[in-house]
Amino acid sequence: MEKWINSSNFLSIAADLGNSFKHAGLDKPPRSGNAIDQINMAYTINIPPGCTAKVEFGENPVDGDTITFTHFPEKGVLSTGRVVLTINGKTYEALDIAEKCIKDWDAFLISQKIQLLPP
Repeated sequence: MEKWINSSNFLSIAADLGNSFKHAGLDKPPRSGNAIDQINMAYTINIPPGCTAKVEFGENPVDGDTITFTHFPEKGVLSTGRVVLTINGKTYEALDIAEKCIKDWDAFLISQKIQLLPP
């Protein structure tokens, strides 16, 4: 399994990310071959026209974190959040990495003739 993870670009990035959080930084060379340069949050908050918004940060944002406000014509507030990783100068959306990890795990299960049964 370790060999499979190390051979998958996206599984190795996910392992590096998980180990970075677990150990407050990597204590071994990165599996992906590249250190994670930065992790940023990107938020979009949609507010109805005529409303105003006030933002207060409990902690200082990291350079590169963003908050975008847009007007949304319907009642209520709809917000989204994204995690963006920068690795060796290239940006990756965490959701894209997760989707590719699922595909790589599916390929591993098939290669090992492992079939998951529905609940």
